[in-house]
Parts: sequence; structure tokens; C-alpha cells
Amino acid sequence: MLPLTDVISLALPGGRPQAGKKDTEITSANEVNFIDVAAESGLHVTTIFGGEHKNKYLLETTGCGIAFYDFDNDGWLDIFIVNGTRLEGFPAGQEPVNHLFKNNRDGTFTDITDKAGLRHSGWGQGCCVGDYDNDGWDDLFITYFGKNVLYHNNGNGTFTDVSEKAGVAGNAPDGQLAALSSITTATATSICSSRIISISI
Repeated sequence: MLPLTDVISLALPGGRPQAGKKDTEITSANEVNFIDVAAESGLHVTTIFGGEHKNKYLLETTGCGIAFYDFDNDGWLDIFIVNGTRLEGFPAGQEPVNHLFKNNRDGTFTDITDKAGLRHSGWGQGCCVGDYDNDGWDDLFITYFGKNVLYHNNGNGTFTDVSEKAGVAGNAPDGQLAALSSITTATATSICSSRIISISI
């Protein structure tokens, strides 16, 4: 069995570590650093999912989803961030909403949520991307505690909510969706979602 440092080194320039080298030497030579550039990139929104300092219910611990995908087919990955809420709610007009950030191709992003028609509040859980109608434009499916939302990509920078029309909104009084996945074939994309249920004994 290879040590972790050896496994990591296989993916780095130079390949497999040289025989006789210590793990500490390998780690030092192949050190990788990450720098937080979210603020200067324009990714300055706050993601809410339950209490800030204390969580009482499972729902408050699951976090929210994110999708890196090229919604406008310009060859650059854009970012969609799912947002949630808190049990006590928010004043009208101050509810957290999802965000779509367009890649400006220069290391920065622009929030185009409203322009794209993707402003939606609720307890978001996750999301997946797939071209469900095979029109060449990736659509967006978002899971919620409550009803899900399927957005059709109109191909012009905007989206249309087709959840009810497509029959994927769901109606779970006891909770909705802990996970989701997209299964794509050459001819069709299917949406698979799971549900949180409550059991009383």
C-alpha cells in the first residue's frame, strides 16, 4: 500500500517518488497551496442553511449544493450556488436566494441571477445539471425541502421554471430530497431524487 504522499505525487510532475526519499521530503517538494480568491472574483454571497452557531435539526446540517457548468455554451465554466434559509425565516424581501454567476473569462464572475430568471428562495438542498430535452443547452434541477424546481435553459441566458409541467416538482409534506443524481444516455437524461421521510412509533 502506498502512503498518501506517494499517491499524491503520482498526479504531480515527475510521477512516482524516487526510492529512498522520505515522506517529509516528498511533501515539501510537492507542496500545494490554495488561496481564497472568492471576494476578488466577485463571489461574495452568503450561503444560509439553518442556525449560524447552533443546529437543532438534521435539516440544518446538510448544507446546500453548487454546480460548475457552462450554462451559456461559451466554453467557460459558470457557477450556480444553491441557498437555503433558517427555521425562524427572514423578513419579507430579505430571504436568501440562489445565485448564478457568469464567468467573465478574466478570473472574475458577475451575478446574473435576476436577469437569468433564477431568483428563488426556500430550503435548497442540492442541484444537478443535464440537457433533459436534448436541445443542446444544459438545464438545471434544484432540490428543496418542499417542492423541487426544474429550470429549462432557454439558450438566451434565461431560464423557465417547468417543474409542474415536467412532473418533477414533488409534494412531500414531511421533507424533500437528501440527494440527487443525473443519469445521461445518448438520447435522454433522467432525474433521480431521494426523499426524507418521518416515522412515528
